[in-house]
Amino acid sequence: MERVRKTVALGITDFSDIISRNVFYVDKTYFIKDWYNSADQVTLITRPRRFGKTLTLSMVETFFSNQYADGSYLFEGLSVWEDEKFRDLQGKFPVINFSLANVKQKSYESMKSVIRMLLAELFDRHSYLLKSEKLSESEKEDFLSISQRKAGDEECMHAFRFLSRCMYEHFGEKVIILIDEYDTPMLEAYTAGYWMETPPRQSSAAERAANEGNASRLGGAEEAIEYTRRMFHAAFKDNPYLDWGLMTGITRITQESIFSDLNNPRVVTTTVDMYQTCFGFTEKEVFAALEDYDLSERKGEVKYWYDGFQFGSRKEIYNPWSILNFLSEKCLKPYWMNTSGNALVGKLVREGSLKVKDEFEILL
Repeated sequence: MERVRKTVALGITDFSDIISRNVFYVDKTYFIKDWYNSADQVTLITRPRRFGKTLTLSMVETFFSNQYADGSYLFEGLSVWEDEKFRDLQGKFPVINFSLANVKQKSYESMKSVIRMLLAELFDRHSYLLKSEKLSESEKEDFLSISQRKAGDEECMHAFRFLSRCMYEHFGEKVIILIDEYDTPMLEAYTAGYWMETPPRQSSAAERAANEGNASRLGGAEEAIEYTRRMFHAAFKDNPYLDWGLMTGITRITQESIFSDLNNPRVVTTTVDMYQTCFGFTEKEVFAALEDYDLSERKGEVKYWYDGFQFGSRKEIYNPWSILNFLSEKCLKPYWMNTSGNALVGKLVREGSLKVKDEFEILL
C-alpha cells in the first residue's frame, strides 16, 4: 500500500488550521509543558524571523483558551497530550492573543492609530463580554469605546489591563496574555527616525522651518517610548488579573527603555539554553522529514545549505521556512533571505557608533 504523505503547506500560522487540515507539522507542543512548568509569570522570547513564533502563540492560545474548550481533539497524539495533568488544563483559561506585527508606520500618530484599530479588532473578538451580567454598564460603555475606536490614548495604553479585568470578572479566572512581535513598532519607529535613545536636540530656527512638514516624525521620540512602556506596564505589571504573560519578537529592546518598570521578566534570547529546540527544526526532525518525502539522499545538501543556527548551546537548528519550501519545491534556494527587509541593519551600519561597526565587521 502506497504511503500517503501530508501536504506541505506554507504560511499557515493558525495551529487549529494546521491540525484540522492534516498538513505537515513538526510537533512542538512540548513547549506548552516547558513554559507552564517554568512558573515564570512573564516571559519574553526572541528568535529570528520565520522560526514559528506566531504559530507557537497560536498553539498556546488553542491549548489553554476556554474558547477552545472542545478542542482536545487538536492535541490528541501530540506530546503535550501524553501528560494527564495537561489534559486537565486544556481549554480552562481566558486568553488574550494580540499581535503588533502590522504596526509599521512612519510616524508616531500613525502608530497610535493602527494600535487603536488593532485593539478594536481584539475587543470585537471578545464582544460576548457585552452580554455578561457580571460587567457593569460603565464597563460595557468603556468596552464599546475601545471596540468602536473612540478611546483616547490613556484608554488604549491600559486596554490589556481593562480587557483582562472584564474577562476575570466574567470567567472568574485570571488571564493569560500573549503578545506577538512586541518589538515591531519600536523597530519601525527606530528606522523611521521617531524612536531615539535620547530626546531630540534643540534645533535652530532654520532647521525647524525646514522640518516643519515632518514635525510628527521628528518630535515623537519621547511620546513613542512612553506610550509603549505604559502599554506593557499596564499589561504585565500593574495588572492583578494577569496569570501568565508571553511575548515574542526578533530583538531584545533594552530594559532601560521599555521594561524598566517590570519585575524582571524571563528574557530568553538566542544565547539562552531555555526552549532551545522549541523554535526551528532540529537536524533529527529535518532528516526524518526528508525520509518521509523520499529525499534521504539529499541530507548532505540540505545540511550544507540550511544548517546554520544555534540557540543557546544547541547547534544544528534549521530555519522552518527554508525546510518547508525545500520539501515543497525540492529545490535548493536561499528561501529565508527575502522574508524581511534590512532597514534596521542599514541604519546601524550608516549611523551606528564605531563599536557597533567593529562588531558588525567581526560578524561578517
